[in-house]
Amino acid sequence: MNIEHIDGTWKGDELRMLARTAIIDSDGAWHSDQQRPDPPEFVMHRSSEAAFEAGCAKG
Repeated sequence: MNIEHIDGTWKGDELRMLARTAIIDSDGAWHSDQQRPDPPEFVMHRSSEAAFEAGCAKG
């Protein structure tokens, strides 16, 4: 999966991201029937250093 473009909005302790992606095969080929119709969205939240370290420890 290749991220071609990413946009986001930051409000308070939340960062909401939308990404335009392209799914490319290991040989570099791109096929229209393999692409996602809607951009993936994900949300990131502010956290404490302790929560970050605990998450990293779970590995």
